Amino acid sequence: MKKDEGFPVAIKVGLKHGILVEALEKRDWSQKQGADFLGINQTRFGLWINMKCVPRRISETLAFKLMEFTGRTIEELWPEEVFTPQFLAAPKALIEIRKVPTHLLANYGLVNALPPTPSEIFALAELRETVREALDHLPQSQYRVLNARYVENMTLEEAAQSLGKSRERIRQIEMRALRNLRKPYARNKKLHALVAPSLPKKKA
Repeated sequence: MKKDEGFPVAIKVGLKHGILVEALEKRDWSQKQGADFLGINQTRFGLWINMKCVPRRISETLAFKLMEFTGRTIEELWPEEVFTPQFLAAPKALIEIRKVPTHLLANYGLVNALPPTPSEIFALAELRETVREALDHLPQSQYRVLNARYVENMTLEEAAQSLGKSRERIRQIEMRALRNLRKPYARNKKLHALVAPSLPKKKA
């Protein structure tokens, strides 16, 4: 029998600031929690993580916080030889080639079968943080259901067992909660992408 050597597929991996991401992961923090600890705007912190800019003016307080957060100096976090204008302006992505067993490509199990890339892990963490912030605006019953379903990744059956309700009741609460989320957070593209496909289409 011929050995399945796999078929090469290209995977696009987004680049992140490894030291900052590692510091977040060590503390199990979201990007927002990291920004709050440093005392800076979350958008600004996101630009640092995505290596789209470098800090031009850093106070002594922020420098101390960054050292406490990462264990690195400013020069070690943003070395001039790396963070050139050309690098900052360039797309932050790599193409990684992996060999995937042909039987995985033959069916639709490819995406679930491959281990997540670092950029996928980070994107998922950001999405979960967005969901957590949105859930704070819901009634407690709806909060518990969506937290179980979208933050803890439970199935309907698992959520029903955990919350002491029937599967159908969990489904009803989930749909009501998703409708409640849709309007207030319509401008949030990440959350809207999560919510919109889950809602039944309106009848004409």
